[in-house]
Amino acid sequence: THSVRHKKFTNETVNAGYIYIVRDPRDVVVSYKNFTGKTLDKIINELLFEKKMVINTNGAQELLSTWELNILSWLNYNTVPRLIIRYEDLKLNTKEIVIKIKEFINKVHRINLNLSDADIDQIIKNTNFNNLQKIEDNHGFDESSKHSKFFRSGTSKQWKDILSNTQVQLIENNLKTLMRHFNYI
Repeated sequence: THSVRHKKFTNETVNAGYIYIVRDPRDVVVSYKNFTGKTLDKIINELLFEKKMVINTNGAQELLSTWELNILSWLNYNTVPRLIIRYEDLKLNTKEIVIKIKEFINKVHRINLNLSDADIDQIIKNTNFNNLQKIEDNHGFDESSKHSKFFRSGTSKQWKDILSNTQVQLIENNLKTLMRHFNYI
């Protein structure tokens, strides 16, 4: 989900734990701009200030809120086990992160998901961004939009070539505490 965490959405009576993937907000802006077809400035404003931002995805409504409130809603949900992953680390250290996910699932569900190196390599191959793009090209994807494929780029630091210095400063000035927490600045 892209949804902010709230009690009506999920709580400790319906889930045993969660994995949250955080992404550099500067890259989120670029990705979301392409997905919605809105201007960069509009997306930045929403990312920073639209606390009640709701999106419709194939009839399902999700409350996104701001980047900051979305992340805080999940970080503050600490009554169940959680695994927080930076998208950038997932891209750079895929095998290490897949192993962490496996260990987390084993811990949360008290099972022994015993995966060989070949199993892990197959998971990585199946979930590789290029493979997901091919699947979307051949079969579509429910969460794509009329403006963009869902699996459009998947790259990190694309914001460096797209955002102006003023836009970058606005994002960093408003989100500096969490961006520092996740080593984005």
